Amino acid sequence: MELNIQQFRQKLQSSLLDQLIIVLIAISPIFSFVVKGWINGCVILLALLCTYSLIKQKNFIPDNQKNNPLILIAILVLASNFLFVLFAQLFHPNINFSSFDAPSRILICIPIFLFLLKNKGNVIELLKWSLPLTLLTTLLYLELNPNYYWGERFATKFVDPNALGSYIMCITGLTMLTTVHKRPSSLGDFLYWALWIFSLIAGSYIVIKAGTRGAFLATPIIIYSLIKSVTLSKQLKFLLLALISSVLLITYLSNANLQGRVQSGYLEIKHWLDGSNTETSAGYRLSMFKLSTELISKKPLAGYGEFGYDETLKTIASSGRYSSETIQIMKDIGPHSTPFETTVNYGLIGLFGYLFLMLAPIIIFFKDQSFNKWRGLCFIISLFVMGQSIHIFTLKYTSSIFGLLLAILMSEALIKRINSSKK
Repeated sequence: MELNIQQFRQKLQSSLLDQLIIVLIAISPIFSFVVKGWINGCVILLALLCTYSLIKQKNFIPDNQKNNPLILIAILVLASNFLFVLFAQLFHPNINFSSFDAPSRILICIPIFLFLLKNKGNVIELLKWSLPLTLLTTLLYLELNPNYYWGERFATKFVDPNALGSYIMCITGLTMLTTVHKRPSSLGDFLYWALWIFSLIAGSYIVIKAGTRGAFLATPIIIYSLIKSVTLSKQLKFLLLALISSVLLITYLSNANLQGRVQSGYLEIKHWLDGSNTETSAGYRLSMFKLSTELISKKPLAGYGEFGYDETLKTIASSGRYSSETIQIMKDIGPHSTPFETTVNYGLIGLFGYLFLMLAPIIIFFKDQSFNKWRGLCFIISLFVMGQSIHIFTLKYTSSIFGLLLAILMSEALIKRINSSKK
């Protein structure tokens, strides 16, 4: 009898711990953009708690899934950035340990992924509340703290407009796709839908006010994912597409700042191409992309390490092919593009790791036969597109957000596949 009571207590403690972990995973995104260190602390704490829970269960992977190659792919995805940075640094004169800060945040999401897979934690049901709250909390913070704006563009104390707009666009897309299949049938459902609608408006407003032109490129991906996700007839899907297109057109025509951002982007690229004006926001970036190709050509295999190209920059600057502003921006913040930054710093080795991290999850999401796969596909493809003009893996907080959401989405896709294979 005493043994049974002890076993019951252990199971109760384990169950409470697991429920605590699930709740903590779900609420982690809420203050990601408004409280510095919040998402870093959450991911580190979750990694420790999930590791402890898995060790107590004495089984990291479900017995019937130990030979599932998709689980190995998911683990390699979360480890790839760290491993390829480590491998590339073996070719550098000195190992820069700070280079592992951001990749390590994605790496420690592995126990979170395994915990969700093992316990079949339905975090998505909680995320459908926490994601809208993330958007509303961020908007409230922005409205109360205008002193952090970049001119008229939304920004927080530690998140610049480009990163803010890009990640809020991802959160908005996930919010939209998390609820699209649910039809309201009670007062609670209607209240939730009100929260959902207001949060989508808030997310869209933040993206517009942040003026992140790279985030605008994800709009067609999110709309396509939405249309593919809804269980409607072709006629109703067409009407939904027409409605969304009309709202986007009205929003564009009625917002002078939005028109200005889009039109200036087109003109800046046009003027850079014809050489009439290369000293613009887009012009500097395009010049840095071109400059990055020169740097890569000189050290293609393992790159220069983080900002290890100062001497090479001086040589290129002396040629006069690039403006002093372009050289200085490149020296201060790098190429302002994830693939270019990764390849300059870690060469083709780093580029391969980046492409594996961004593209391999697509295999996992496509294997999910449910409509939920569009949630994961929308997230990873949108971030890949927006990553062409922002740094994703340089900062710890962006890597933490990316790693946690990717772990959640991959575990959800694999759990759906495992459950469907049992039927």
